[in-house]
Amino acid sequence: MANTVTIGRLTFTSPSNLAYNGGAKARNYTLSGTIAPTGVNGLDVEEAKYIRDELVSMANYDIVYPFTYTGDTTISAYV
Repeated sequence: MANTVTIGRLTFTSPSNLAYNGGAKARNYTLSGTIAPTGVNGLDVEEAKYIRDELVSMANYDIVYPFTYTGDTTISAYV
């Protein structure tokens, strides 16, 4: 079973790479990869655009969102 990332109310199959970089003053998560197919017929263009637009929209505002990653139970944060 594929791992998932949830940011706010948006859940999607995890990207190929999830990196964490933290220090005394900053903690950064870096997501990179390709949005994976979620249905029997694979990912359609509309779904990929929706996920992309939601992620870009979230990044453009100074709002904190809950973040979870099913691949590592120690990662549960606000981003």
